[in-house]
Amino acid sequence: MQKFTLKTDSFEFKELDNYLLSIRGIKKVEIKNEDLVIITVTYDEKVIVENIIKLEILAFLKALKWPSFYEFDRHSKEKTMLYKIERDSICCEFCYAGIIEDLYDINGIVKVESNFYNKFFTNRHNGEKYFINIYYNPLLLTEKEMKEIEDKLAIYG
Repeated sequence: MQKFTLKTDSFEFKELDNYLLSIRGIKKVEIKNEDLVIITVTYDEKVIVENIIKLEILAFLKALKWPSFYEFDRHSKEKTMLYKIERDSICCEFCYAGIIEDLYDINGIVKVESNFYNKFFTNRHNGEKYFINIYYNPLLLTEKEMKEIEDKLAIYG
């Protein structure tokens, strides 16, 4: 079994758990409504792949046309390394979510967490820089490659 977590600000998630559980290969769905909606899915990787589940979630949330996730975690059992990005500002939530989607699609990046949502929308981190913590598998990516990835990301302030 594999497991992953996505965090979104969509509030169209009522009945998402029942919908996902109706899909062959999905074994368990947990949804928490905190500052962000936290969706954790456990699935049988021999039956369904993570990307299909992600697309099913986006379709259900009616968010296929724009980036919608603020953080993700693939719950890797492998050793990971931390690569940290800091900025004084980030353009907007659309740009930020686009960055997260770009990172999600890179093989070897297993988790991304940030203070973006709380800083941008609630000012709970007022005075701090924005940070994006990227956890990656060092067997698949090097620190040099992570720097190249950072340079290609559209992080505007």
